[in-house]
Amino acid sequence: MQIQGRFVKEAGGESTALAAIAVGGPIVGGQKLVVEAKSGIVSFLGKVMTASQDVTIETTAGPASMKTYGDASTAESAAPAGVDISLPLGVSLQVRRYIRRLDAKITMVEKIEGSIDGQCGNINGDPTDDTLELIGARMSMAVSTADSLF
Repeated sequence: MQIQGRFVKEAGGESTALAAIAVGGPIVGGQKLVVEAKSGIVSFLGKVMTASQDVTIETTAGPASMKTYGDASTAESAAPAGVDISLPLGVSLQVRRYIRRLDAKITMVEKIEGSIDGQCGNINGDPTDDTLELIGARMSMAVSTADSLF
């Protein structure tokens, strides 16, 4: 399973915000899904989703489903829209879409085989080894063009 984020600088600051998230690899049958902020799109295994839709697709890895809901308006004062994703192997994502950024929560019922690591850490339960410096020592944060899900 691959999960990648695209980040943008927050207005007037040096911090970044999640602007898009993509999932690909065997867990979605070699396909991909992408959720962008409200100013972008939501695509689910090759299908562009509407503001209020519930779809289940059978992949080679098992059933995958996505539900979109909420205000899809791009007005500054609009409430966030939601995207709930359920993937094989008990993986789920809850995403809240704002005008220019996302909030995302990734949940795994069981640990998936292989190493798990990334910008948010390695899920070993030890937050002291999840600093940007230590993560950078374990892996590269850069994604090659060939491996990009965007």
